[in-house]
Amino acid sequence: MRRARRRAPGLLIYGLVQARDDGFDALGAWLPLIGAVLAAAGFVAVERRVREPLVRLALFARRSLVGGSMVMLAASGLLIASFFLSSFYVQHVLGFRALKTGLVFLPVAVAITLGAHAASHPSRGWAGALSGPSPSR
Repeated sequence: MRRARRRAPGLLIYGLVQARDDGFDALGAWLPLIGAVLAAAGFVAVERRVREPLVRLALFARRSLVGGSMVMLAASGLLIASFFLSSFYVQHVLGFRALKTGLVFLPVAVAITLGAHAASHPSRGWAGALSGPSPSR
């Protein structure tokens, strides 16, 4: 069962890599992608039947959770893309070496890390206030 859980993401990544190498018109790219969709559908079918699912599918019925997850996915994708493209600019246009480019981005990475850590503390209080007292108290 453990290998089956990793099958869909593995096939998806393999199919995308094959598509990059061979193009999306190649059969070697489509077969793993189709396999990934089938494996994901199988995972959902199993999760709906078991008594204690790994992922409670009812969570995806909450619009606020799905919307928040999509916003975080977009924000993370934009942040990663901006780092990626900015590093190309700094290296190829400004002529910095790889080490100097990394050092240029280090303060931003440290600021993001410290900001995420600092923001997690107030949100713990908000989460408790919104959800009410926990059963263990």
